[in-house]
Amino acid sequence: MDRLETITIDKIVKLVISAAAPEKILLFGSRARGDHARNSDIDILILKKKLKNARKLTANLYKSFLAENISVPVDLLAIDYDRYAELKNENGYIYKTIAREGQVLYG
Repeated sequence: MDRLETITIDKIVKLVISAAAPEKILLFGSRARGDHARNSDIDILILKKKLKNARKLTANLYKSFLAENISVPVDLLAIDYDRYAELKNENGYIYKTIAREGQVLYG
């Protein structure tokens, strides 16, 4: 990753920590694998215990990203921490790929 990417990802992580108090944040997809293009999005998985409303959480985070002028496309997934532990070994779920290829950014 170049310096600008690192700064952007660090800013995203700080915003997620501030807004969501997650147990863990993972980078996944092409940026985690290192095969991204210059215009690739940043894929982030948020793991939070007792997560009730993932959609509301991610919607609020996208608003924060806009307010902070994060101009790189970001794709957020949020899931309950315990549910992720159940699904990360199941075929047919993206969580299995994330568990294998993801990079821990926080937690």
